[in-house]
Amino acid sequence: MIKYLSLYERMKKRLFLRNELKEHNKHLG
Repeated sequence: MIKYLSLYERMKKRLFLRNELKEHNKHLG
C-alpha cells in the first residue's frame, strides 16, 4: 500500500514540475 502511495506522490510531483516548466516558459516567451 505504501509503495503505491509513494509512486502516486512521485507522479504528482512530476506532473507538477512539468506544469511549472510550462508556466515558466510562458513568462520567458
